[in-house]
Amino acid sequence: MAWIPVNLLNYSSLHSLLTSIIFPVLDEVNNIGSSKILYLATVDIVGKWNAPIFSWKKILNQLNIYFDREI
Repeated sequence: MAWIPVNLLNYSSLHSLLTSIIFPVLDEVNNIGSSKILYLATVDIVGKWNAPIFSWKKILNQLNIYFDREI
């Protein structure tokens, strides 16, 4: 279940990139624009992550078993 936030981040950043107006010309201006849109989308998404993680104790125990207590 730990992969869900990563997939939500990937979907949200891709959605922000696809819904913005970026012309398909490969030049420095559009590359900077794409990077800026991805950065701003990431800042917006991370700002919304204020809810507690569901069943964190169970996740932490599974990670401890998987990574042999390196966490």
